[in-house]
Amino acid sequence: MTYRYVVLHLSLIPDIGPATVQHLVATLGNVELLSTLYDYSSAQLSAQFGITPKRAQALATGLADLSLLEHEAQRIDTHAVSWTTVYCADYPALLRTIHMPPLVIYWRGKHPAEYEKPVAVVGSRDANHYGHAINKALVPALIQAGCTIVSGGALGIDSMAHRATLEAHGITCVVLGSGLLHLYPFENSKLFASVLEHGGTLLSIFSLNTRPLAGNFPARNRVISGLSKGCVVIQAAQKSGARITAECALEQGRSVCAVPGPIDDPLSAGCHDLIRNGALLVTSADDVLQELEYHEQDMANKTNTPVQKQNLGADKQPAYKTAGLVRTTEQLAPTKVSPAKPLTPAQRIVQLCAQPISIDSLMEATELSFAELNELLFDLQIAGKVTQTFAGLWCRRK
Repeated sequence: MTYRYVVLHLSLIPDIGPATVQHLVATLGNVELLSTLYDYSSAQLSAQFGITPKRAQALATGLADLSLLEHEAQRIDTHAVSWTTVYCADYPALLRTIHMPPLVIYWRGKHPAEYEKPVAVVGSRDANHYGHAINKALVPALIQAGCTIVSGGALGIDSMAHRATLEAHGITCVVLGSGLLHLYPFENSKLFASVLEHGGTLLSIFSLNTRPLAGNFPARNRVISGLSKGCVVIQAAQKSGARITAECALEQGRSVCAVPGPIDDPLSAGCHDLIRNGALLVTSADDVLQELEYHEQDMANKTNTPVQKQNLGADKQPAYKTAGLVRTTEQLAPTKVSPAKPLTPAQRIVQLCAQPISIDSLMEATELSFAELNELLFDLQIAGKVTQTFAGLWCRRK
């Protein structure tokens, strides 16, 4: 069996995430040797790769169940779905640069590795006429400049961005929070079909039969920003998925731009907070294009240094004030929890996130399933209690 299919099989095993697979590949020394894993018992996996007996058992059980792979491969063929793995040459280059990129991506339509100037446009599901007007003003100009618009396919700003792209005869990518066989939201089925008809892409990091669980969306948001060179936020509440996507973009070293709005509108709060903490204030598509050009040149000049989260606007003043968007270890000091009360799963997660921790380790410590853990992490992220670092680890947020 080729390593491509072994990686696909590993991605389908419950509670086995990218961190574990990356560790297996690093220990083996060559991704081509992944097929040897089928010969290991759980005890041998634990001893050879230094993983816990529980994780080794999950791995051995999953690898022994070839039906996982066979059924997914059959669905891929039946529905003419394209796919690749992070270890393959055709994996999108920008997405590969984020820490712990998704093991597998699935898509229909245009290959995501072929995008030119991909720009994420995100915002509130409750967007109003103001958000619609901003999309109509910004997106066609971005398309004319050769950009590909990436968004999440949700109602509100996402849908407006996809539609504005199609009306401008551009290319757009819908990054789903579900598998390609369960398109969500259902109300956008015609829009998704139109995206494909006009040369765009429907993309997912989830296996084909995955339903749109709330816990899927933090990972989806991270991919929207990871596929893009920059992120434009239009109408976002203080605590929202769009704000999370912008923070992911910042932590991935991407440009972050935000459109201001009426000061008495709750949907302006998230954008204003991003601008206050250094996101570029956007009044036209030219602002976005100039920022992307500057940021690309700036990153090219810093290839041998850690990513600097900064953005110089037309006045050449530092823009990204990381104190508001990136938390220091001092700010992540543990809060006191009374030992007399048993902790809820959510409280336990926050406690574990006192120091940066991988999702694999969180699963092991909480004994929650991948789906259950992701749903709680999503709720805690929206509530502003935890955040995901540039390294893809989870930590407490003040």
